[in-house]
Amino acid sequence: GERQLQASQDFVRSLLDNSPALVSVTHYDDAGRGSITLASPSLIDLVGVPEQNLVGMSWSEVLGGKAGPGVQDEDLQVLRSGHSQVFVTRMGPRGRRRTLMATKFPLPRSDDGERVVGMVALDVTAHRQRDRIMRLTFDLSPVPMARLSVEQGRLGHILDANEALGDLLGRTPGQLRGSDLRDYLHPEERDIAWAPDVSQGEGARGAREVRVLGPQGSTLWAAVTISVVQGAGDDEAFALAVLTDVTDRRAAEQTLTYQARHDALTGLPNRYALVERLEAALQRLWGTSTYVGVLFCDLDGFKNLNDTLSHRAGDEVLTGVAERLRGAVRPQDTVARLGGDEFVVIAEDVASPHEAVALGERLCASLRAPFRVEGRSVGLSLSVGVATTTDPRASSEDLLRQADLAMYRAKDGGRNRVEAYVDTLEAAALARMESQEIIRAAIDNGSVHVEYQPIMAADGSICALEALARIPMAGDTAGFIEAAEMSGMINALGGEVLRLALRDLVEWRDAGIEPRVHVNISAAQLSDSGFPDRLFERVMAAGIQPGLLSFEIPDTPAVWRDESVSKALQRLHDLGFRVGIDGFGAGHSGLMSLKRVAADYVKIDRAFVAAIAESHEDQVIVQAVIQVAHDLGRQVIASGVETSAQLEVLQALGVDALQGYILNMPVRAQLVPGLLSTT
Repeated sequence: GERQLQASQDFVRSLLDNSPALVSVTHYDDAGRGSITLASPSLIDLVGVPEQNLVGMSWSEVLGGKAGPGVQDEDLQVLRSGHSQVFVTRMGPRGRRRTLMATKFPLPRSDDGERVVGMVALDVTAHRQRDRIMRLTFDLSPVPMARLSVEQGRLGHILDANEALGDLLGRTPGQLRGSDLRDYLHPEERDIAWAPDVSQGEGARGAREVRVLGPQGSTLWAAVTISVVQGAGDDEAFALAVLTDVTDRRAAEQTLTYQARHDALTGLPNRYALVERLEAALQRLWGTSTYVGVLFCDLDGFKNLNDTLSHRAGDEVLTGVAERLRGAVRPQDTVARLGGDEFVVIAEDVASPHEAVALGERLCASLRAPFRVEGRSVGLSLSVGVATTTDPRASSEDLLRQADLAMYRAKDGGRNRVEAYVDTLEAAALARMESQEIIRAAIDNGSVHVEYQPIMAADGSICALEALARIPMAGDTAGFIEAAEMSGMINALGGEVLRLALRDLVEWRDAGIEPRVHVNISAAQLSDSGFPDRLFERVMAAGIQPGLLSFEIPDTPAVWRDESVSKALQRLHDLGFRVGIDGFGAGHSGLMSLKRVAADYVKIDRAFVAAIAESHEDQVIVQAVIQVAHDLGRQVIASGVETSAQLEVLQALGVDALQGYILNMPVRAQLVPGLLSTT
């Protein structure tokens, strides 16, 4: 018996000596005076009193101040209740007290009749400090947040919310507490089917941008993320909801989306929206016997008129033309502006080609009454080309091209008239042949040359050069590039420009300079799947590092509709070349192209740059483009900078580089070394 008792006592002593738990036994007489009869080594270390002194002392004597009586009051409360209780208590020397989670319980009376209380406690000071820090972080965070209950495997009410969430929703945290988060969502958003499945436990997460009800009945957009913080099945499980106000960003995106699809002057759909609607109209031809008509409209003599009037007056005329054309078509028809004085009408549910021509005549008639501009009467007429089809497989680009050719035939036939497309338009075919011959002859006789326009970094240094093709006797660059695309010579012309650029890069390298060169490429070149690898071989054979070459693709519907183009751009990027989108924001790609295409940079379309010094809307849109591009790791170049006011605004908005006549004119290759040495 004695041996077993000794073994039991040794076991208990071993537990006390080796356990991190803080253990004590305290005896109380009938007057409520207590004395400690047992303390574990960990508790002795905590209170800082030697064991021989501790035994027999009261908690008031050991702890002093208010802590001692507090511990003693807890003990007496347990003795009165007759069952165990859990307390958060404070123990330790003054100035170094620790927070304990203590379980106290009554023990059998001692032999001399004293009441006895046992205590087993854990030091939770660090945990409580973390909780306090987390609480402060939650309360003081500028990010709106709420803790949600998890009830029967579903999201429940708001347990608590911080001030930032109250500010967002126009309520106090106290008003939010106990309510349902769904009550603050727009009625159309309240299904929250996107919320996390809380039964999955820790890590379950759901996120979505939704409309929320803000102060004074306003509606805001918020990015909401709800995450399960503790494991499923735990009574204390909760979900953390984080809301970020994205109203301004959504508004900027909506503005950008609208601007990307509408003409800034007239509010009509632009080329991109036109192609979208035309392709949709063609798809609606399936199962019908009706026609889709495309009417290409060009104002007769507007250029001369615009030269004699102010720009404001010219804009007034174009706005008036847009209104009259809208008034002349049927409700189901679309009027779009391509730019300049070119408009296009898409006519659906057309019974015959003759009906489409009749619509063209109504369009011409709508402009016969003169316009009143700047106190004078201005007369205009319209040339209209009509193309029709019943084939839902028809190409929208082909229809537009056919209507365009018919429009030129109308102009050649005397203007102010309507012409329908026929299979053979001799004048257009001859023009294509002439353009093709000019370009081919220029390539064959070596008269194609390249000029280089510097691109300036934000610090004023030259960071790159753009290679610009020049062909004597071929007219303006945009004109012969368009002719090359229409005639199928763009690949040959692009190849010649690339050959000349590589030649110049080699000569510059031998002279000790290695500038980065931007070269324009077309969708036709990229549609050849072998183009990127053949290009890489040529560049490596010339001893040029791929990183010195950047290839710019124009922002056009044909580019983004052809999947092979995106793949070719990705291949160029993978081979070490830089890739850029030229004319970004003109109404074709939108923000999705930044996600889909391996682009290192974008060039903001000249249309935005031209008015940016005067137009707040253009500044907001360009700022949104810069922000999104930078967030996605893309650089932004502004081209067509022609005034100091434009330059100042663009620099303030944070573009990475600039290009334009106010900075540098294009120069021949032999002048580049001297130009670089001066910057």
